[in-house]
Amino acid sequence: MSNEHYIEMYGLAAADVKPGVSVRALVELRLAAGTFFKTDPEQYANELMTSIVERKPTRVTRELADGRFITVVNQPMPGGGWW
Repeated sequence: MSNEHYIEMYGLAAADVKPGVSVRALVELRLAAGTFFKTDPEQYANELMTSIVERKPTRVTRELADGRFITVVNQPMPGGGWW
């Protein structure tokens, strides 16, 4: 769910963003860092988890609390995983 660029973009600590961290934990980390989207965190987490379970690709541009806009693309990979 993340890489060095993700950590940098959202102002997170690499020690907190590691394999196995949940979507909801990432949401909480970003809320604490002030880099979450201007949207309902619970709704965002639910929509993301639904797209992952259903293996639906998504592309959405969202505004962050700090005024930046980021386009997020989630694409399932053959054999599992996402990019």
